[in-house]
Order: sequence, then C-alpha cells, then structure tokens
Amino acid sequence: MSFKIDDWEQAIIPGTATVLDAVKNLNDTGFRIALVVAETGRFIGTVTDGDIRRHLLHGNDLSGNVKNITNLGAIRVSTEVSKSAIEKMAKQRGIFEIPVVNSFGKLVGLNLLRHKFNQKFLKNKFVLMAGGLGTRMRPLTNDIPKPLVPINGVPMIQHIIEFARESGFRDFIVSVNYLGDKIKEFLKDGLWLGVKVSYVSEAVPLGTAGGLSLIKDATQDPMVICNADVLSKLDFRDLLDFHTESGAFATVAARVHEVQNPFGVLDIQQGRIVGVQEKPKHRSLVSAGIYVLSPEALKFIPFEKYLDIPEFLRSLISKNYSIVPYPIHEMWADVGTLDDLNRINELDNGE
Repeated sequence: MSFKIDDWEQAIIPGTATVLDAVKNLNDTGFRIALVVAETGRFIGTVTDGDIRRHLLHGNDLSGNVKNITNLGAIRVSTEVSKSAIEKMAKQRGIFEIPVVNSFGKLVGLNLLRHKFNQKFLKNKFVLMAGGLGTRMRPLTNDIPKPLVPINGVPMIQHIIEFARESGFRDFIVSVNYLGDKIKEFLKDGLWLGVKVSYVSEAVPLGTAGGLSLIKDATQDPMVICNADVLSKLDFRDLLDFHTESGAFATVAARVHEVQNPFGVLDIQQGRIVGVQEKPKHRSLVSAGIYVLSPEALKFIPFEKYLDIPEFLRSLISKNYSIVPYPIHEMWADVGTLDDLNRINELDNGE
C-alpha cells in the first residue's frame, strides 16, 4: 500500500486513543509512525513499531491509553528548518519520519524521507520451508503442495517472496519435498519475480528445521527462515536489524495469542471460595513461524535428520544460547487448514 506525501494526516491519532488504535493506524496507513495529538492539535509525541513491540514484550495488552507508550521526546522540527537540514538530520540519525510543528507546538506536517535514502538490497538469504505434506488441507492439497494454494488468486509462496522482496531480500532458498517439482516449476529461478531462487530437496520430510541442514552455501550472515504457509506484512528488514542489534543467537517472531475461558474461574483457598473471576483471558506470545538464525546456529542442526524448530530452539536454550522474541503486530496468518484459508481469503477480498 502506498501513499502520497499529502496523506500524512492519516497518521494522526488522538491522545485519547488506545494502543490498539495505534496498531491499527500503523497497519492501515503503511507508515512507520503514528502521530499523537491533543484535541487542540498540539503535538504530543510519536508511536513506532518499536514502541509497540517493547510494550508487548513487557506483557502489556493493547487496551491501555496510547500515551503509555508515546515517545514524548520524539524528534520534531519547526516550520523554519530547511529541507536540506531536515534531510541531513534524517541521514545522520537514521530517522526518516520527522514531524513538523509551528511556533505554538501544533502539528502541521510530516517529513517522509525514507524514499530519499534508497536502502540497499540485503545479501542475507531468505529461506522458505516448503516441504510439508499439507495433510490438514486435504483434499485441496492432494494435487498441489500447500505453498501453491492461492490466496486471492496468488499462491501463498509468491505472496511471501513479494513481501520479503519489498524488505530488500533478493536471495531465496526453498526447501521442498512433497510435490516439490511443482513448486520448482512455478518459481523456476525466480527471475520473473525479480529475485534469485535456489532449492534444497528433502528426500524424506525433515520437519520445519531439518531441511536447513541441506544448505551447503556457507554464509557469514544471519538468515531469515519462514514457514511457507505463513503470511505476514511485517518488515523483514526490521526483524533482521533487531536480531543483529540484540546480538542474539536466534530470534523468534512472536504473535500475541489470547484465549478466553468461557466460565467463571473460582479462586479457592483452604476449601473456601474467596473470589470469582468472570471469563478471564489468558495472553501469551506464540511462535509466528518466522525466525532469524545466526550462521553458528546452523551447525547444531544434524544432517538429514528430522527436526522441528521447537525442538531445535529447546536444544539451543539448553546450551544457554541467547534466543530472543520479536513481537509482531502486523497482519499475520498461519494458513494451516481450510478454515484458515477461507478466513484469509475473506480478509483479502475485503481490503
């Protein structure tokens, strides 16, 4: 989704908004910033993806007031600052969305400068695990592999590659097994998508991690790993940057999952009911099926042995390697069943 510079006002949210409102604003506009203002139009501060991720990491929900996560000291410029000075500031500080305020502190504009600084293509490899049998989507997957199941007329795996390409990735590796020839026939070498695609073939299913052992090209850079039935509009470059800056051995993209108990829960102490909690919600961060692995981590994957990612991560944790979560609020869907497929197609048709 793209916007003209004049559309900057869509990034405005009131100081009475919730954190969830800020999330929706970021997702709907495609901007990397939400602008929080008072009723008078006075600029209060900004909310970015990073602010929301930190909020979720601390176990907070999205119902609180947006001011709880607003950066009150966010960089802003006055209307008197020249365009060249603003661009110099953006380049020096790596901040490409800079609000403009007048002499009364009222928000009057937003400098959107990211397009001015073309980010280079990433040399990091993007690996798609596409070897699953797709048993939960049968009979649809009797004749086509799940990664080729269409979402709004376009195969899932093409959606993922195009999302990643927008983030700067150009070098893709696809791990195939079940009906893998059909995936190869569709993607070919990737040139028609503006990327390079190579393949590793699992002679037998090796799980969500085992196929990584077949990657022979040595790399000194972290790799992004994504299940080929997961759709997300997160910025994979930001995910990679987060991993690098954290110094982690592995990073797991994590999604907030909420389960509501349909009953009143009794608090019982010494045989007596001392409280009743009506239909409580349990919140947790769950794996989103997207990971970043440092090159050293691949050495712990046994060659051509069945291994799923959870087991692999547990083995790294047992060795005291640093594994960190990366909470995502962007559109995300695990298309594992026919119900999931119908749901995501309805969402796409409604956009």
